Amino acid sequence: YQLQAGKDVELASAVPLDVFDYTQLEDVTHLASGAFSHVYAAKHLGRDVVVKLLREQYKDSSVTLKQMRFEQVLLSQLRHKNIGDF
Repeated sequence: YQLQAGKDVELASAVPLDVFDYTQLEDVTHLASGAFSHVYAAKHLGRDVVVKLLREQYKDSSVTLKQMRFEQVLLSQLRHKNIGDF
């Protein structure tokens, strides 16, 4: 299963912070790419979600993984009609 981002991004090479079945994602849309990750909007089991995939070169960086985990915890607590679930 792949998400489109100009070039295909293999989900197998992504570093999931919370593991779920990526094949359950629907209506995947690339939102942005940055220095550390790619960000997608999608539907997961009927819910609007945001998926952030860490770039391969940072998968072994404990500092980057801790920062992404912290961001995920903070953003997962936000509830607003204009913000997708993380």
